[in-house]
Amino acid sequence: MSFADLAPGQHAAQVRDHWWWRPGWRVGRRFYAFHVTFEDQPDLYRLADSYRSALAVAPPVTLIPDQWLHLTMQGIGFTDETTDETLAAITKEAGEQLAQLPAVDVEFGEIVVADEAIVMPAIPAEAVQRLRAATRTVIERVAGKDQVPEDHGRYRHT
Repeated sequence: MSFADLAPGQHAAQVRDHWWWRPGWRVGRRFYAFHVTFEDQPDLYRLADSYRSALAVAPPVTLIPDQWLHLTMQGIGFTDETTDETLAAITKEAGEQLAQLPAVDVEFGEIVVADEAIVMPAIPAEAVQRLRAATRTVIERVAGKDQVPEDHGRYRHT
């Protein structure tokens, strides 16, 4: 059961490898996406480290180091299908749009075991929803409505 399908506080009954082949993927094929990263967040790093320590005895688990902690926000497209010009226009407009939004202040706490990851949901969700909506709007405006990958309703961050 995908994280998007889980009710708050619910865990998946089964897990699978995060690195399975999704539709359209093949060896060497890459995908552009927006992510929120967390630089200089010692409280978050301590929390993540406490979970990593507990999970270290549960192989095979890929433990994510602090510098790779992220929220995946929105896919843009496969690298072989997204022109440099389109990517540059999306990046430029996204920077302008996101700079107009208020700073995001979220907290992380209890983990959720999802179908292919152990996640720490961001709370409150509204701040993250605004960021994702802004990136989707930019992709739609630059590349066209039919070029926005991923189902809007299948995203969940809390």
